[in-house]
Amino acid sequence: MTDKQHNNKPLWFKTICAISIITVLSWPLMMQTSAPFDEPENPTNLLLLLFPIYAVLSLYLAYKTYDERPAVSNVLLVVLWLAFIAIWFI
Repeated sequence: MTDKQHNNKPLWFKTICAISIITVLSWPLMMQTSAPFDEPENPTNLLLLLFPIYAVLSLYLAYKTYDERPAVSNVLLVVLWLAFIAIWFI
């Protein structure tokens, strides 16, 4: 594949990916507003700690797969935003 094929992502997709970085940047705020980590058996602690890793991997995979499978890439972004909304309710 040539470099031209790798750079044919539309501007709206690049913008949505850039805006999706907000999910990772807002992680410290999520940690401050969540319940304290005094309860080691609380399963939400693990979800809050793993969320930035999930968000970065999801964004990376969405960006990389857009060239060959744009539908999969769009689904990854939608699931990321739904997870971002859901994590605020924990």
